[in-house]
Amino acid sequence: MKIFKISDNLILKLEEDKTNIYVNGEKFLHCKYILLNFEKRNIPEYDEFENMDQIIKHYSRKHESDKSLLSPETEFIGHCSNLQYWYENDYDLNILHSSLSIPLLRELANSGDEMARMAIKEEILLRVNSNKQNSNTVIVFLEEEYFDYFEVEELEILFENTNIEDQLVLRRINKYINKKRILDGLKKQKSRKIIVNYDKFDGKRNTRKIL
Repeated sequence: MKIFKISDNLILKLEEDKTNIYVNGEKFLHCKYILLNFEKRNIPEYDEFENMDQIIKHYSRKHESDKSLLSPETEFIGHCSNLQYWYENDYDLNILHSSLSIPLLRELANSGDEMARMAIKEEILLRVNSNKQNSNTVIVFLEEEYFDYFEVEELEILFENTNIEDQLVLRRINKYINKKRILDGLKKQKSRKIIVNYDKFDGKRNTRKIL
């Protein structure tokens, strides 16, 4: 078994000829096989693309059915190199395919990685404020509760300054803000009750009451 440590929270392991990603010591997922074979003379045609999602969508990957092109060790090195570069560039979502980067970011954020948390928020802001935003993508972020990484005040500012024109999406965002505002209020209320209950059972106060 080979191990490659990217950070305290992110480790890759080559296990039974498969590259697995571990977050905070727990197995997260198995890396999918993606092989892009660019010919030097064709590289300029990819300059127009902004991220890996667009490149992979455009690029023919029929050759990937031939697993003999890369050994498991070489594939492992490739995955390690990609994720190391992704980490060193503050989890830039243009570097990896979103099917890997976004769920992985969420797992890292939930494990306490503040840089991952910020990267998720920045990506949502870009998607919401972009003139080329995909409404379906924003809805997915809402349904998967990625907006939970924002404070209510941040969401209100986002809503006020968004470039989204789709009324359905705007209503969904507004509904989410109201829901989060209510839930945050209930949490604060519950927290106050715990403090009050703790005071009621304070030993000194009980003694005074008995006297």
